[in-house]
Amino acid sequence: MRQDQAVGQSQSFVLAHGFRKIGAYWALVGVDNSLRLFAEVTADADRPDVRPKEAYQMLLSSIVPGWSVRILQIFWPDPFPRDAFQKQAETWPTDSKGEGTKLLHDALLLHIREAPLPFIRRTVIEFVYPGSEDALAWWEGIQGNLLNFGLKTQPLTPENIQELARWVLNPRLDI
Repeated sequence: MRQDQAVGQSQSFVLAHGFRKIGAYWALVGVDNSLRLFAEVTADADRPDVRPKEAYQMLLSSIVPGWSVRILQIFWPDPFPRDAFQKQAETWPTDSKGEGTKLLHDALLLHIREAPLPFIRRTVIEFVYPGSEDALAWWEGIQGNLLNFGLKTQPLTPENIQELARWVLNPRLDI
């Protein structure tokens, strides 16, 4: 068991050696050759009784001493709602309504372009896989266990993990 690892340390996440398949999941091979599994957690839109606090308590109380789990809350800029509204507003007819309406329309489009991006929150679970069968069974089981609390999990692919690493290291807030 490693007692000297700092909470929130991201060096092994950033300085990776590639990916390795573990069962049906992709793991990031850290600089220390640790295998890190990632899954994104979202609320189930069909469930009105989502209970994330209880879900995280269950998740953390079910890990074995010596295992490492990190829950990442990442606030991500999301340009899509703003871009969709801008495209829709650009198609609004203003020619027959007069000069005042045209000025208001131009001001609205300028405001949309200059307004800051809205943010979405992403929740990602990182599990340092210790290499045992029971650890893989636990990782597979958390998907069903979290669903009992109204949370869905989606294991991340190598492309998703690379996107996450790029954003964590180089957040572009000006998309």
